[in-house]
Amino acid sequence: MKVSYGVLRKILLTKVEDNSLFKLPKDQEITLGIDEHARLKKKLATTITLIKPQKQLLGIIAKSTSQATKEWIDNNFSLEERLRIKEICVDMTKSLKKPLQLAFPEAKFTIDKFHVVAYLNNLIKEEYSFSSKYGLREKDKRKLPQRTKAMHISRILAQDGNSWDKKKKDKVKTVFSLMPRVAELWYAKEEVRAIYKECLDKKEARDRWQFVLKLMPEVAKSTLAKHLEEILNYFDTYNTNAFTEGVHTKIKKQKRVSYGIKNPEIYVKKMELAFIPKEKLILPHTF
Repeated sequence: MKVSYGVLRKILLTKVEDNSLFKLPKDQEITLGIDEHARLKKKLATTITLIKPQKQLLGIIAKSTSQATKEWIDNNFSLEERLRIKEICVDMTKSLKKPLQLAFPEAKFTIDKFHVVAYLNNLIKEEYSFSSKYGLREKDKRKLPQRTKAMHISRILAQDGNSWDKKKKDKVKTVFSLMPRVAELWYAKEEVRAIYKECLDKKEARDRWQFVLKLMPEVAKSTLAKHLEEILNYFDTYNTNAFTEGVHTKIKKQKRVSYGIKNPEIYVKKMELAFIPKEKLILPHTF
């Protein structure tokens, strides 16, 4: 059933309660997932999920700022609940860390492995882009694989190599021969993937990470070394933000069929509406 924006707005404001999804388990230690997603062009929203003891969306904050996050936490968490938060899965951004540390003093931070690998893939992409523009002679530039919609080299290098067919392997071989720095970063990224798959404890992971850090550019080395303890915290509980990323996938679908929502309050209610249990959505036919 199609409705106008005005009718939709009225339904959302009158029938969808604020923080309608927020519900914490009692008397149990809690792991949260906190991540940002694009709300409108360059404007970000914050997603807060419950990862343990069960998985559910707790709420969406229309802004990704320290002040907005602090206000949302103050309005929803009691002191007793805050002290039961023992772990928070996050990415490497600094903006939200300080208010979260103050709000949840018992929580340790775990940087999600998805974001670590994504950061390394971005390094590879930047190195390839810089080298292809400024680091090669003209005759070597002509040897690089031609960019196509389905076969851009940065997309291939983001993969682990096991899925490459002969055509992709030939392209990568050419790139690696012309750009040894790209090859070095790719192998470092694959070592990180192997660390997550193979290491049985934090000590083994730490030792292997020291090798990875030696291959990083200075800025990246500094960033990763600064966050290394939070990266290694993964090996204590093996918790990730995979559920939170799944929530973002569903939000993207909602945004696609909504054709954009500029009002922050309406945006939050519309996105949260997709996660409300069906039994709570029985509404009268007229408004």
